[in-house]
Amino acid sequence: MRRLDSALLRQVVYGTLRLGIYFNLTEWFKVNRNKGENPTALQRAAASLFAGGFGSFIGNPCDLALVRMQADATLPPAERRNYKNVVDAFTRIVKEEGVTALWRGAVPTVLRASALNVFMLVSYDGAKDIATKAMGPSASPFAI
Repeated sequence: MRRLDSALLRQVVYGTLRLGIYFNLTEWFKVNRNKGENPTALQRAAASLFAGGFGSFIGNPCDLALVRMQADATLPPAERRNYKNVVDAFTRIVKEEGVTALWRGAVPTVLRASALNVFMLVSYDGAKDIATKAMGPSASPFAI
């Protein structure tokens, strides 16, 4: 149960940021660059790269706490950190290692999230465009 708070916090921070940024950026491209037309694949790729990278950078402390809390059980008892919850993890990391320690592992995390975002969001939006053209906006299985 202790790891659940860190997993939920990570999803709330990272998931909300990446999707919110992506959809706002693609809407900005549509309105300000494309005269109402949907963004191009390149514009979507740029938006998703930025959204994934920025979201994962901001969410890295949550990722760090999650990974440490999950790995704790596999460590020998003398090496375990025994964080009580995600707030305890943040507090102790900052106190014992400094605030910048919250971004340990950020580079590979940002690169992974950026690549993953491009594949997920660009393909999603492309499929949504195809479905909308074929079936109309209200019949699309992707309609939100």
